[in-house]
Amino acid sequence: MARVKTGQKPRANAKEKLAEAKAEQAKRPVERTMYTIPEFCEAHNICLDSYYRMQRTGTGPVVKKIGQSTRISVEAARAWREAAGKAETQKEHPARGAGNTAASAEA
Repeated sequence: MARVKTGQKPRANAKEKLAEAKAEQAKRPVERTMYTIPEFCEAHNICLDSYYRMQRTGTGPVVKKIGQSTRISVEAARAWREAAGKAETQKEHPARGAGNTAASAEA
């Protein structure tokens, strides 16, 4: 080890620096950008059967194939939630937007 001048810390070797860098990185949260199918189902509180049923009917989220893996981007999940919310609203209130309201009937 190199001589240390009075008042200075000794230099850290490469292994110590790497360990410190890994510890710092572990402290920082990593922002999620993609879901696996099981992660997506868990995050959205649906079962795998429901997910695959939605994919068969074309109402599921857009997926990306990365090699042999299937991933769902955070943006695709958000778009799916918004589309599912709109479809649910239309199911509950079929007259909305169709012009079949009481006010338009009176006019």
